[in-house]
Amino acid sequence: MQWPIKVQGREVDEEKVRWLSGWIAEHFHWSRRRLAGELCVLWD
Repeated sequence: MQWPIKVQGREVDEEKVRWLSGWIAEHFHWSRRRLAGELCVLWD
């Protein structure tokens, strides 16, 4: 895969993907809806 990639208009590099994977693992008990909402707040 060539980095960075664009996801819904946002450039995402390998470091952000690794961070996101870890963040999701830390909050495994949250619903997908809550994960999405919290991520929007963090990335806003």
